[in-house]
Amino acid sequence: MAKGFATLRVNGKLSDAIGAMRASLDKPKVMAALTAAAEPMAATAKATAARRTGKAAESVAVRPAEGDRLAVTIGPDKEHFYLTSFVERGTSKLPPRPAFRAAFDAHRGQFLADMRSFFRRVLREAGVKYGRKKGGGAP
Repeated sequence: MAKGFATLRVNGKLSDAIGAMRASLDKPKVMAALTAAAEPMAATAKATAARRTGKAAESVAVRPAEGDRLAVTIGPDKEHFYLTSFVERGTSKLPPRPAFRAAFDAHRGQFLADMRSFFRRVLREAGVKYGRKKGGGAP
């Protein structure tokens, strides 16, 4: 067992729910849901990105994250990333012109709601009952 600050053991119904969800999830399904939920962020970033030639703004897209993670990245392609980062954050001579942070802030709530709906659907399809108990809260 790995050493750490704490060990969390999950038993009972929660353990069953996590197992059912794991069995129901497949990477292409999750990646499709992540991509669909992130598209509005990418569209806003693309529309509000600073434009000199427009090539960096046009290269903004939702892409799978590197590695084997269930994650997506939203941003310009590798060719335009370096210079776009200076425009986004600013420099000592250039004020910041954030497009990606503003897009994230504008769409964060809807992104989370879309992903919550996706995972609830997966749990429902797996036959897992979930929800809060009335008068609930943390035990």
